[in-house]
Amino acid sequence: MNDSYLVIGETTVARRVCASLRERDFDVRHLVAPDDDELRLAMADEPRGMAVLVRDDVVALRDALAAAHISASIPLVVAVFVRTVGGQLAP
Repeated sequence: MNDSYLVIGETTVARRVCASLRERDFDVRHLVAPDDDELRLAMADEPRGMAVLVRDDVVALRDALAAAHISASIPLVVAVFVRTVGGQLAP
């Protein structure tokens, strides 16, 4: 793992997380709405952590599951708003 972080989403929260990490001198890769190939490529260098901060819970769940499939070892934070979707992400 390296000292970079991966953030997915076009939300204000996603932009603020990116800015906060950059202020602390971390490398950040920000993807708005990656497809599977873009996600796989972004995760190839094994970022230190990843955040999925999108408005659509179904998209958040899909991106989280795809990321976990690509690498189960990268810590992942996912913002969800509907409790039933959140339950799908709990270990």
